[in-house]
Amino acid sequence: MPRRFSSYKLFFIVLLLFGCSKDLPHEGKVIFTRLPVESVSGDRINSIENKYATNMEIAMAFMGEKPEHTEVLTRDFISARAPELSFDGSLLVFSGLKNEEGAWQIWTMDLKSGEIVQVTDSRTNCTDPAWLPNGDITFSKMVTDDHSLKYHALFTIGVDGCCEQRITFQPHEDINASVLHDGRILVASKQVYPESGPYKYLALRPDGTKAEVFHLAHATSGMMDKAFENNEKVFFHEADELTSVKFNRPLHSRERLLTGGQIQVNSIRSFDEQNLLLSLKKPDEKTFGLALLSVEDFSREKSYFSDPEYHILEATEVRERSVPRKLPSRVNSDMSSGYLFSMNADASDIEIEGKTAKVRVLGMNGIIGETAVEEDGSFYLELTSDLPVRFQTVDASGEILRGPSSWMWVRPDERRGCAGCHQDREIAPYNVVPKALESAPFVMIR
Repeated sequence: MPRRFSSYKLFFIVLLLFGCSKDLPHEGKVIFTRLPVESVSGDRINSIENKYATNMEIAMAFMGEKPEHTEVLTRDFISARAPELSFDGSLLVFSGLKNEEGAWQIWTMDLKSGEIVQVTDSRTNCTDPAWLPNGDITFSKMVTDDHSLKYHALFTIGVDGCCEQRITFQPHEDINASVLHDGRILVASKQVYPESGPYKYLALRPDGTKAEVFHLAHATSGMMDKAFENNEKVFFHEADELTSVKFNRPLHSRERLLTGGQIQVNSIRSFDEQNLLLSLKKPDEKTFGLALLSVEDFSREKSYFSDPEYHILEATEVRERSVPRKLPSRVNSDMSSGYLFSMNADASDIEIEGKTAKVRVLGMNGIIGETAVEEDGSFYLELTSDLPVRFQTVDASGEILRGPSSWMWVRPDERRGCAGCHQDREIAPYNVVPKALESAPFVMIR
């Protein structure tokens, strides 16, 4: 990657002297993960296995300086990665391995004092932390379910290690979470049971309610990294393509910005309103380095930091950021069930002959139960909370019409609804009261 240090060095010196807050240590620097080039092949960098590779370090530098001036922040760790800065820019959260016989944990580091504090105390690996608007942390942790399946589920925890709770419950790999300006978590999710599926982004509230599909990846896409917002768009990479979607219509606004033939992208972060900070590697380069890309003109690339001995990954600039909206929670931990209603089970993008007579609820152990739909196609259920379920619609003769659906769940005392079965998720339902809501819900508790 060509180095153009002179102009950027001057820029960062000016920023340091005149634009930095005295209360924000290291403002203007960039914190990143670096991985020795011989530790992993380039085509395996974007992989779940690499989340727990050895010899990774979290480092910090002014991008105008040469790589030898890089300061390593995690020398006491066997390996560390996934740095994310708090919204005020003062506290770093990351995933790190301190002892060979232990598991990866979530840690924080005060950038002013250098104090490092362990947040999680887990027997299994924890990774990919992100800050929530209320100061808590969301992260992914390896779990083993009742069927001996192993995958990452999404959790939240207080910065002091208090009140850890799981917030996703389907048999999916849920990794690489980020937070949208409206306060929702955006997490890359891939079904692992009963068959493997492609990645997609799910958006959900920090209490695990209202989970819904935000973007569906191509079936050929590999693992999807953290997505980040900039100027009403959400940027991410899939199948080695830099991609964006509009925040207000993510399912129908996909735009390819840079293709895999031009670059290989590892991570994307929002640098400012005009630029993205990317970790990328061009076909003729040996290592991943950092570049600024204009969100208005992606031909205006500014490559400005690389190291021939290390892959430079997961970079984030030390600065203050706007705090996303803080969403209230309606989860009632004293309850053991939640509620789901559908406006019309026959409202679907899948056109078939036949009319739905019943809706069948499936769990991971088979059929949980079924209920008749009302004459308008609506149904209303009380379900066991935090239990993954799928749905099928069947006709009067018991023949399956649609389904099974994707996995979903309800949190304790959650009320959630849908317009139909496999309907366009960006279409609002008619403003009518479904007939099923005129009666008590059909109880389907496991």
